[in-house]
Amino acid sequence: GRNFAESFQKALRSLETGLDGFSSPGIKNLGQGDDRNILMAALAIPTPERILAVAEALRFGLSVDEIHQVSKIDPWFLE
Repeated sequence: GRNFAESFQKALRSLETGLDGFSSPGIKNLGQGDDRNILMAALAIPTPERILAVAEALRFGLSVDEIHQVSKIDPWFLE
């Protein structure tokens, strides 16, 4: 990839886990209740799937600062 975002997408696709990048669904139970709290809980726990929660949170409309506060991921990686 020519930049961090493209390289990261390529890395996700190369894992052979069935993901085709950030467009894959990442969090169970979204759309069935309190999506904000579900996303916040998924962001707070460092797991291999947490990056998918970050993508879902951005699509949901959470700000980079909100995601950083919960996940402690540096804002540079979130932008």
